[in-house]
Amino acid sequence: MPCADQTEVFEVLLDEEERIVDLRLFKRTCGQAVGGAQILAYVRGRSANEILSQGLETWVLAISSLRLHEEFMLFKQFFSLRAALGVWSGQRSGEPRQPFVLEELSYEEDGRCLIVGQIEVALIHEEIRACGGCRSCGTKPPSSEEASMLPHPS
Repeated sequence: MPCADQTEVFEVLLDEEERIVDLRLFKRTCGQAVGGAQILAYVRGRSANEILSQGLETWVLAISSLRLHEEFMLFKQFFSLRAALGVWSGQRSGEPRQPFVLEELSYEEDGRCLIVGQIEVALIHEEIRACGGCRSCGTKPPSSEEASMLPHPS
């Protein structure tokens, strides 16, 4: 039977060049992964600034062919990643009642950075719902040249 605690924790590991090395989203109480690390295949090796600066249309097109549940989990992980990197970069506060509440920010001797925090699930879900991938916000499909550079699992 699933536990009543739905608190989720998100961890991101950046290398010394501020590129995504690893990430995970999991339940605080039991450590169970939430959706695996599906998004990692799309973002590993990408810079934090690239993730923060890319428009959502890039991601909508890259994953729109997936089943609804898979697409939702990828968006959940992607919005969690952007929220965590937003706190790390100073674009978001990381305080309570924000999508990502910072718990730990540590740097290793080799220059890697670990970002850990609690995901405010309801707020992340609101960001996903606000996007919806419907393009009513004015985003346009990328050109064929841009489409060839879309993120894809490696």
